[in-house]
Amino acid sequence: MSTLKITIAVLVVILSAINIYLYWGTPQYTDGLLQLLDGLIIVFQKLLKMSDNTVTVVWDNQNGFWWNETCAMVLEVFGLPGGRYESKPGTECMSFTFKNQKDATLCRILLSERL
Repeated sequence: MSTLKITIAVLVVILSAINIYLYWGTPQYTDGLLQLLDGLIIVFQKLLKMSDNTVTVVWDNQNGFWWNETCAMVLEVFGLPGGRYESKPGTECMSFTFKNQKDATLCRILLSERL
């Protein structure tokens, strides 16, 4: 599935959820709706992650040693950022964006127990 189709599907779901929230704006409907949206967002993020060259590792309350090992694994195979990939730390995750799909797939395999 192309990234454009996934993006459109996500927007349709979000707009539908907003419409439902505005129509049934009571707390009992809102809580269930928010849980449903959280689940859908996770599914769409996984779909998007599989369709591009970005490998995302969620912080998930891991300690510093775990992160040092994770980054060392990437460095040992792909070298320093800038050559075959770019790394970008975010507030919720660390993203490794590769220049080709083959390296991204190899990284997913390398970090499969940590994703």
